[in-house]
Amino acid sequence: MTWLAPSVVLWLAAGVAPTPDADAALARPLSPGAVVLLLEHVSDPRTDARIAEALRDQAPGVRAAAARVANVAGLQGLAPVLAEVLGKEANAGAALEELDALRSLELDQWTWSQFLEQAARGDQQRLLPVVALALRERDGALWRALLLGAADGWARVKPTDLAASIERDDELRAASLWHLVLTTEAGAVQPAPVAVALAKLLESSAGARPPALELLERLQQRPRGDLLAALAKADDAERGFWYGVAKHKHLRERLGAKEREALRTLLGLDKGSDWPWQRPDPPEEKPNPLRVATGYPPGFVEDTLVLSGCPPASGRDLGGITRRGEDGRPRHVMAFKDLAGSPECVRATNLLLANHLNRTRLEPRSGIEERLLLPLDPGQLACGASSEPSTPDAPRPTDGRIKEPRKVRNVTPRYPESARDNRVQGSVVLEAVISATGCIQEIELLRGVHPVLDVEAMRTVSRWVYSPTLLGGVPVPVIMTVTVNFKLH
Repeated sequence: MTWLAPSVVLWLAAGVAPTPDADAALARPLSPGAVVLLLEHVSDPRTDARIAEALRDQAPGVRAAAARVANVAGLQGLAPVLAEVLGKEANAGAALEELDALRSLELDQWTWSQFLEQAARGDQQRLLPVVALALRERDGALWRALLLGAADGWARVKPTDLAASIERDDELRAASLWHLVLTTEAGAVQPAPVAVALAKLLESSAGARPPALELLERLQQRPRGDLLAALAKADDAERGFWYGVAKHKHLRERLGAKEREALRTLLGLDKGSDWPWQRPDPPEEKPNPLRVATGYPPGFVEDTLVLSGCPPASGRDLGGITRRGEDGRPRHVMAFKDLAGSPECVRATNLLLANHLNRTRLEPRSGIEERLLLPLDPGQLACGASSEPSTPDAPRPTDGRIKEPRKVRNVTPRYPESARDNRVQGSVVLEAVISATGCIQEIELLRGVHPVLDVEAMRTVSRWVYSPTLLGGVPVPVIMTVTVNFKLH
């Protein structure tokens, strides 16, 4: 067996089904770990009140943990409490968590989506009656939530249902057309029922074609008109769809020069400016990226491990796979059972990775499986908890103008027995961010050899410590490329 064997999935949006120990979890004295374990009981109506109590706790670590759980669980009802405590917050780390949660919850208006994803519990078939209901009642909000779920993978809208919505002259049609625009690759062929419905719509709307229909035609290399008028009169609801167009390079390329400038104007961007939110082209996306999970509040990891019955052990690390939704929150989490070693540690891993927020410059795309390694070295945990999240402008490549870092703590990689037995060798290339204090804050795999060696390289580098990098006498974070060689003798 290798470390890649996954365990049972934690379905984050719905929480874990209520367990008999809910009363004990809710009565447990507040601590960072006790708050994390409440994630297993988000379906219990008492949990919101307990997390609200934690948000007002005197300990900054408890407040930070409560904000993190409220964020990843999408507890919108706690937004007023978050605003209240943020206005009084004196601790920088807790304030960062509260601000992050408040911003996320207040901007996230997909209440229907959260309810439906919880109801689905990983089974798309459960939502088919809801699809029929939305079509029958012409419920635009419910239909848009289902389309969001279809794009995110937790709901299914059949081609015949999409076709039925397109044949109606109401907001369901508009939402379905934009859904097709934002989920269709250039040149892709639509399913037969959808293609027939689109052809009928084209015939009936020769004079006033909806902008989404025009974009669909352009994806098939069949431009028929311009979009300037549509961009000029777009309302707030349509602006959200045009925001989606701006995020996708292959859609922006279907716009003319004047249309792109009109889109910039609609979204409030400066003329000729770079496009924000630009995602990498699909061919450049790294499958199953491997990164180190950092950025937890102080005491968050350690207390969760203890209360889960998985006390930290020397030399042991945890890891798993996460899949994120459109809102950036982890949706599904699978702990690597071979790294965890026990049901208690599987539970702790699922809870910790479910609470991992990617606030770094390394932004994973929605729906991409991301492999995360959680080093349990005390120094690395302290580094991740004390360092500010890096931004694209924060780390500076080393050059002659700065005093380069010097390694003050070295850890030598061990050669995993399974790799040695199978004669696996090679060089693992990593990109690491050294924090302003000299610890390793972030690590990403640039070029791997084999999962076992890749993980060992990351475990090793995460334990290195450097002297601070100085720029004009001021400590700054810095990017470093590291090669770890594994060679058989």
